[in-house]
Amino acid sequence: MPMPKLGPTIIAGISTLTFLGGCTVAAPEAPTTTPSRTVTQNPATTPAPGRDLVPAYQAIIRWFYEYDTALNQHLFAIDAKSTGLSDPDALVTALKADPLYAGHEIMNASRAELEASGKIKKDALYFPDGFLIEFSRTTNTDDTVTAKGEKWVSGTGAVYVTITAHYQANRWVLDEPTDMAIS
Repeated sequence: MPMPKLGPTIIAGISTLTFLGGCTVAAPEAPTTTPSRTVTQNPATTPAPGRDLVPAYQAIIRWFYEYDTALNQHLFAIDAKSTGLSDPDALVTALKADPLYAGHEIMNASRAELEASGKIKKDALYFPDGFLIEFSRTTNTDDTVTAKGEKWVSGTGAVYVTITAHYQANRWVLDEPTDMAIS
């Protein structure tokens, strides 16, 4: 039986591979140098060095803002910490400078912080003067950001979606949203 070609795949912690038909071979050695596109830290919390991911999140947030504009209220809360960016305040600063959001009071706050301050009426599941954009899961790499997030006003006024942005031709381009739900 001919031995299959292994290629560049590295499987951590595996010393041998057994293929169908019983052929057993030693697993390839891990490379001694890290390829330039490899992110060595958790990509959900630490982006690859060199690429500014704030514009990617600006594009994603713009999608949320422009989708179902009836949910947009005066107070615009963004849970920038939920993006996994190393400097979430840079995102808030960029949003405040964007003329699209003129007339909104933009604040960096989580749902829990908004509930604790009384801005979200926890018992009524309602944010009477604003809307919140937050992310429950993000994956950040040097040229792709995938964010599962929501635009929320109340238990019956929310949009949930997963959006991926790719860096192409010196700009961030959004894929069609997936996993969309509206309440």
